[in-house]
Amino acid sequence: MYRILALAVIASVLALGSAMGSPIIGGGASVAGGEGEWSLASFELYSDWDENAMLTGRMGISCLPPLFPQEPPAIYLGLGMRLALGESIRGILFGSAGALIENLAFQDTKASLASQAGVGLSIAVSEHLGVYMSYSFVTAARSEKLNQEDSPIKLYFPWSIGMTWRL
Repeated sequence: MYRILALAVIASVLALGSAMGSPIIGGGASVAGGEGEWSLASFELYSDWDENAMLTGRMGISCLPPLFPQEPPAIYLGLGMRLALGESIRGILFGSAGALIENLAFQDTKASLASQAGVGLSIAVSEHLGVYMSYSFVTAARSEKLNQEDSPIKLYFPWSIGMTWRL
């Protein structure tokens, strides 16, 4: 169920970004593990509205696996801003606010307020294609405490390596 909902949300973000005239769509994935057992650590997809502007709007989605075995996977949806410096090699600072959605079974779904900030690097390979790397952190209010020692805030530290596509 989680995979189907995640794919539907990703398709929606791509369609919405294209419909709103977004000239850049990009994203990436990261893996984690060791000793022969590797798994997807995070998945990021974003859309920027003005590729030539130093400061522009940004819409993003990140699929985040659980940090601890007792926590469910989550999806972060956010709207924010991007600051980019450079032409073919661009340093990027970004920030957004939105919702962290957990327990993706429809009846037990929980949403909480969240924010994301990060740094990235985008390198143009051709007129339409580029390489993208980012590291960020996502903070969210915990929807429910598992025990008294739990912090009221959840933290995620997603990183990704992927590609960009300029329309």
